[in-house]
Amino acid sequence: LIVLSSSSSKHKIHSSRTFSISRREFKNFGLSFLRVGSVLALKNKTLYTLKSKFPFH
Repeated sequence: LIVLSSSSSKHKIHSSRTFSISRREFKNFGLSFLRVGSVLALKNKTLYTLKSKFPFH
């Protein structure tokens, strides 16, 4: 039980570190995706309507 809890705490630290890195990458990806999305929305009103009906958060 002690070994299990210590290994899970190590895993928790590792996963939170990975999460913070992926969160930063996801933010950068999200910003570029929004930029591309807004350009596509100007070109294609149908895509904009679909995106507002089905928001991908």
